[in-house]
This record gives sequence, structure tokens and C-alpha cells, in this order.
Amino acid sequence: MDSILFTGTHRAPRKTTKWHAALKVKGNIIAVKILNISAQGALINSNYNLIKNELIALMINAKYDKNRLIIYTRALVRHSTIRKNNFYLGLQFIEIARPHQQFITNYIDYNEAGF
Repeated sequence: MDSILFTGTHRAPRKTTKWHAALKVKGNIIAVKILNISAQGALINSNYNLIKNELIALMINAKYDKNRLIIYTRALVRHSTIRKNNFYLGLQFIEIARPHQQFITNYIDYNEAGF
């Protein structure tokens, strides 16, 4: 698999989205919503809290304009914020296929162009 491993800590441009996704944690599937995304990570809305530095599998149902892709990535939980009825989880992509990362980058560029 042609993929990218992220180890840096610099912040990448983020874009708001309403993409649906699923986490796989210890054999359990958890439905979540992506609040914003960058080529290096995502902020998600979840009904379940996860532990900082926990490694998870993430599947994202990504789409914009007429482009659609199921993105698979491994991610690290960087932070968790308790909300009134749920949690916001900051995820850093640890491993992601180059075409999947390029799809996210294209989505960000597409949004910046005002479409």
C-alpha cells in the first residue's frame, strides 16, 4: 500500500465538513461525524470518549461536488473535549494512502476556490 506516515506536529489547513465516518476501537464500530478535516487529521463528534494516544482505525465517507471516496486511515487520538451530550475528539492521521490524502487536499482546495 502506498501510504504516508505522519510524525510531525505542524498544523495543516482545515475545512469544515459534515462527512459521516466510523471508528473501529478494540473491535467495536462507533458511528461519528467529521466536523473539520485536514490532510493530517480531523476533529470528530462522537457519543463515546476515547483515551488520549489511543490508536484507532477510521473510515470516512467523503464527498464533495460529484467526487466520492471511502477513506481508510489509522489515527491517534490527540485530545478529547467533553461537550454537553457528546465528545469532540482530535485525531492525527498516522497512516493514510496517498490517493486518500490527495482527495482531502483536493476537497480543501475546492472549498478555498469558493465552490
